[in-house]
Amino acid sequence: ESYNIGSGIEKTNIAVAKQTFNALGKNHSHIEFVQDRP
Repeated sequence: ESYNIGSGIEKTNIAVAKQTFNALGKNHSHIEFVQDRP
């Protein structure tokens, strides 16, 4: 999935997550990948 966050630029979920973690000063190692739901 991609989201347009009001800038006219599409970003992937992982890009948004990493940008959010950077803004919060958190390490990317806390990002966890899970299987898709059926």
